[in-house]
Amino acid sequence: MAGFPHDYHLHSSLSVDCDVPMEAQCKRAIELGIRELCITEHCDWHPLDMGVGYYRPEAYFAELERCRATFAGRLILRAGVELSEVHSYHAEAAALTSAWPYDLVLGSLHWVDDMIVLDEPYFAQRSATESYNRYFAELAAMVRAGGFDIVGHLDVPKRVGFRLFNGYRAEDYAEPIQDVLRACVETGIGIELNTSTYRMGLGEPSPSLAVARWYRQLGGEILTIGSDVHHPSTVGSFFPEALDLARAAGFRYLANFEQRTPMFTSID
Repeated sequence: MAGFPHDYHLHSSLSVDCDVPMEAQCKRAIELGIRELCITEHCDWHPLDMGVGYYRPEAYFAELERCRATFAGRLILRAGVELSEVHSYHAEAAALTSAWPYDLVLGSLHWVDDMIVLDEPYFAQRSATESYNRYFAELAAMVRAGGFDIVGHLDVPKRVGFRLFNGYRAEDYAEPIQDVLRACVETGIGIELNTSTYRMGLGEPSPSLAVARWYRQLGGEILTIGSDVHHPSTVGSFFPEALDLARAAGFRYLANFEQRTPMFTSID
């Protein structure tokens, strides 16, 4: 695994759903030869989300600077955050990202119609088609509103829907997904290959090869890779598979971020 450019989606104990110190994630990345790490803690505003009020940027940046000093010369640590429902909380998001020196801002959609798309109730009163189409329509609106750099886990409802509906094929939702991707190209927002769904047994990252290929064919160039882990044992997991998929989709570079500006690094 030595030589991987980055892991740009991780969490630590400064996220509501993780109890692992940032330092532990950094140590594991160094062991694996990952050159850059971006710890992207959850920042949530939806009133029903368990993470509301948990994220404290002052604590995050204090720990980030401590780890930067500890691992200087061995690991580049980028400042990141994962914002939820950016379009619904645009003022809050803008205030946060203008007040603190982030290198990368992920935009993730976890809530649709006041229901979290990572739980079964979201799917209970809808067909698979209705469930996914509603999510992708909301995601397209979020991308067009902007205010972030990378779409997190673009087709995240499949984490649950794959089991409920006996599988998932991006090709079945080509039109709404491609609308999201066109919005990405129009706004200069990139996508990530999130390897969490490999670990969940889906056999592909989030999103799949088809989606990555569509994004590239539409003119998209900004691609990152993230393990979306909450424990050091899975940092950088399934990166060889994700890099092979990126190549198959037509990418030769990954985007490393500094001060919210992409800098392109060869996959090889």
